Amino acid sequence: MVVVNVGEYQVLCRERVPRPLYEYLASGTDDEQTLSENQSAYKQIYLRPRSMRPVGDLSTRTSLFGSELDFPVFVSPAGVHALCHDEGECATSRACARHGTMFGLSQHSTRSIEDVADATRHFS
Repeated sequence: MVVVNVGEYQVLCRERVPRPLYEYLASGTDDEQTLSENQSAYKQIYLRPRSMRPVGDLSTRTSLFGSELDFPVFVSPAGVHALCHDEGECATSRACARHGTMFGLSQHSTRSIEDVADATRHFS
């Protein structure tokens, strides 16, 4: 499957991970109101393609909180990454550092803040 939008990641996840894990990852808390509101909000965002434009000098670089980012996406805090990868949040933070974006560590992390910091120390 070729993924062309965010919703297709969820389809891919459903096909690849055990059902209980998928249900945990795809759900929200309590009555899932915030999940529903987030999904509705994202449906209001449209990208306007601009065809036949020069793209040779485009850059996604920007700064956020005083840090230069290559990719302007913030990976927000979410706990228990070790359910999806043996190295947990260390792997996620390394991927973010490798691609020039920021990672927020959850209070429900499966790795200590020190371990996560050590995992990305050589990217600083």
